[in-house]
Amino acid sequence: MTDPASATPAWVLYLLCELARPVSVDLLALIMQQVRPEIDVYEIQRVLEEWSAFLRPTEDGRRSIYHDTFRGFLRRQDVVESVGLSLPRVNGVIADVLWEYENIPGGRA
Repeated sequence: MTDPASATPAWVLYLLCELARPVSVDLLALIMQQVRPEIDVYEIQRVLEEWSAFLRPTEDGRRSIYHDTFRGFLRRQDVVESVGLSLPRVNGVIADVLWEYENIPGGRA
């Protein structure tokens, strides 16, 4: 079993990959807290800085995967398995958080 802390960079990259749109650090942290409840925005920010060469920033500080070929690489079955994740699990966590967020007063992603 992979240590959740060591899997954080993979999770962040796969969240960006599967969300497929610019995402804020706060939303990434909110989603990641389903996997690692103790995680904070500073740890997410550190991962984003480490992977900045592969990410596209927006003017408002959101990030997305820089190029579709990198997204395609990340989605290759052998690559996904090598980091110990599954796309259905990643997408399930995203769906759970966004569903919950959309159904609270004032919540809109």
